Amino acid sequence: MMEKQRNAVDRFFKNLVDKHFYELAAGVVLLFSIAITLKLMTFKFAGSYISGDFNNYLLAWITQYRQLGIVDGLASRIGNYYVPYNLYLALLSVLPVDEGIGISFLSCLFEYIAVIFVYKFLVLLMENRTVGVFKETNKRALFSSLMLLYLPSCLVNGTLWKQCDAIYTCFIIIALYFIFQKRFHLGFFIFGIAFIFKLQTLFMIPFLLVLYLLYFEFSILEFLWFPGMYILAGLPAIACGKSAYDTYATYFRQGVIGKMTVGFPNVYCFGLDAYEAMTFPALAICASIFVFAAVFFLRRKEKITPKLLLLMAGWLFMTCPMFLPGMHSRYDYMAILLITVYALALDVRMAPAAAIMNVVAMFTYGSYLFHEGNILLSYQALALMYLFAYLYTAGYIYWKLKK
Repeated sequence: MMEKQRNAVDRFFKNLVDKHFYELAAGVVLLFSIAITLKLMTFKFAGSYISGDFNNYLLAWITQYRQLGIVDGLASRIGNYYVPYNLYLALLSVLPVDEGIGISFLSCLFEYIAVIFVYKFLVLLMENRTVGVFKETNKRALFSSLMLLYLPSCLVNGTLWKQCDAIYTCFIIIALYFIFQKRFHLGFFIFGIAFIFKLQTLFMIPFLLVLYLLYFEFSILEFLWFPGMYILAGLPAIACGKSAYDTYATYFRQGVIGKMTVGFPNVYCFGLDAYEAMTFPALAICASIFVFAAVFFLRRKEKITPKLLLLMAGWLFMTCPMFLPGMHSRYDYMAILLITVYALALDVRMAPAAAIMNVVAMFTYGSYLFHEGNILLSYQALALMYLFAYLYTAGYIYWKLKK
């Protein structure tokens, strides 16, 4: 009776919802994300972008390229990024675009590309590659992927902070996607691309070594893609007249920080921020954790599933900013993404760790961007929260492999 009373408009919307509800919902979520991104990437306070890194460094570097020209600029020592990202800064110096928007655009573009590959990755892990896009497991994969666009770090890293962590993270996700498909040559090649954009790509090396020791499915020579791509990526600067030493020493100069932590709430917030005394112990402790982890994983490798490998990658990556010296507050960007997507799509029991990591990121990002570095909660308290998330993730992995 009710069906007959519906008019043509209602019938149209009912059929649309019945047949395409998930496509519509995903489209709405995506559109809202794009709207938020556009708002934040163009936001200015009192006529200026609120990122100190942009105002004090990135804008100055682009201005130097504009004054010197691209060739002479690449030949000089401008900034502390490696050649590929410097090329992009040089390109912005000659394009008729707002510098802040130009920097944000590239980072945000890679965020959306990363979401596409996270979705593909989750479908692969759910062993559901041949079914339609909106089968039940694929719905969860889709909306879990889209939710990443709303994480605090993803929302503001490229838009407000004007950072480029999304670029190397995107390449890491693509590389892992191919490696999990056992397309190792392509995967390591893409890892090499990630490395030439950000030194922190090396935080994935422990996981890749564990993967090598577990299965011996690829050659140890694949790791040569890291230095190989680094050498190739430096050639444009050398061709412009920059010395080989100045070019290839870029990442070595980045490694000299002088502090145990630069805004990152790791274990050195508990009174251990003594760079001269603690640098070597920190390196040794971090390496020892990797060794212990490798031994534990090797003894239980028959229980390791592809899904758990994803979480292991996040935890091993997280270990680096947790224990290495000189860590910045953005260096867990990749770990947050992997652990959060695992909790959203694969096992909700990881939600406590994922939630804590995102809350801590909200405090650290918000402190830098909106409160002039004055943290709203002490770094000791944040470090305690982060340590709990780290140990919770380790305990979860231990439980999965022991049960």
